[in-house]
Amino acid sequence: MSGLVRRKPWIARRPPSQKGRFLCALIVTLACSPARSRPETEPAPDRAPTPGPVNAPPAPIFSDPLGGRSAFRYAPGTRTYEIISEATIQLASDTLSQSETVRVSALVSLTFEGRADSSLAIAGSVSGYEVLRGQSIPAPDSTLPSTASFQAAITSVGKVLSFVADTAGCNPQEPLLAVARRTIIATPDTLDVGARWSDSVSTTVCRSGTPITTGAVRDYEVEAREIVNGAPVARVRRRETFTLAGSSSLNGRHVAIVGRGTSVAALKFDLVRGLFLGEEGTSETTLTVSSPRSQAEFRQREVMKIGVRE
Repeated sequence: MSGLVRRKPWIARRPPSQKGRFLCALIVTLACSPARSRPETEPAPDRAPTPGPVNAPPAPIFSDPLGGRSAFRYAPGTRTYEIISEATIQLASDTLSQSETVRVSALVSLTFEGRADSSLAIAGSVSGYEVLRGQSIPAPDSTLPSTASFQAAITSVGKVLSFVADTAGCNPQEPLLAVARRTIIATPDTLDVGARWSDSVSTTVCRSGTPITTGAVRDYEVEAREIVNGAPVARVRRRETFTLAGSSSLNGRHVAIVGRGTSVAALKFDLVRGLFLGEEGTSETTLTVSSPRSQAEFRQREVMKIGVRE
């Protein structure tokens, strides 16, 4: 994209002006995108079908290798996902309206191995993590790693049991791990059309020493079953609402951050190979950054795409 330069995330040390506050909150906004973590509640499927649209066209006739069965099990093996996120952040005020575009890209590799209790151990890594920012953002005063590794566990029917990084507490790998969590999706044991389930997360991570707590509630519904390259695929709609909050001290001044938002995404699962194929979605976030002397509101719109590399 034109007008973008390769620069790594940073946290401004002081917001001396409106433009400074904009840049500071811009970075925090990016860092506070809702993290995907393990669910606090196990997915509970509800297979009550949702009525279809009136006068809908007839469904195409196809040969279903599974004969209409929609059981889903994660399978052992290695898969790599490419993740691309592009966020537009805007500050609106009576006298000034600014916007910036931030693009994040990364590769996430997951190796699933079966365990004696029928669950799956996951060895994961993030590589090629890169952030592209607009010209108005100054050079960072610290560096961020481009790789990270982690361990996770999931049942074969999709309950996420754990997600553990190699390091604990506040560490510079947290933004990379938040990206990796997006590729591990909790599911019920069947993905029948009309099936519904939900989960919730509450995650606190440290970004450049600032703890940010994100709480989210996510609702899923299987919207359709289709054949892709001869294999049955379940298409799932996820709707999410989330809040975030954090605080830090910048140059001796207390800064509070609160926000809320919504997102919607379409996810696909290969029912034969036991494989999450990826997602495409958007999110809208409103963020308020307050200090004793000022307050600014920001709006972020993010477009996210995750795709498996065949």
